[in-house]
Amino acid sequence: MPRIEETGVVPRPLAVRAENLLEALFEPADTVPVFAGLSPGRRELLRVLAELVTAADFQPVPFGSDPHERFTQYGLPGTRPALRAYVGLSTEGGDPSAPLPDPWAPFRNH
Repeated sequence: MPRIEETGVVPRPLAVRAENLLEALFEPADTVPVFAGLSPGRRELLRVLAELVTAADFQPVPFGSDPHERFTQYGLPGTRPALRAYVGLSTEGGDPSAPLPDPWAPFRNH
C-alpha cells in the first residue's frame, strides 16, 4: 500500500483505502478478536496498516475520513497507538488508551 499524497478532493486517501480493505476482509464484531486467531493475511494487513496509517488518518470527521469508526465496527483498536500495540509494534510514546482528539476543539468558543 503506497502512501498517496493528500488532495483537496480526498482528505485522507490512505485512510479511505484502509476502510475499504477492512470492509472487504472483516465482519462487524462487538469484541476485539485475538490477534493470533486471525488468518495470516488479516494479521499482515493489520501490521501494514499499523505501520502506514498515521495518527492524522485516525482524525475524526470533519477533517478526514473516519477509520476510527471502521476499525471499531470490526472490533479492532480505533487509535494508532492501540492498533500498533494490538499487532505487537511499538506505540512510539503514544498512549494506546488515550481518547481521540476533538476535531471541533479549534472552533469552540472558550
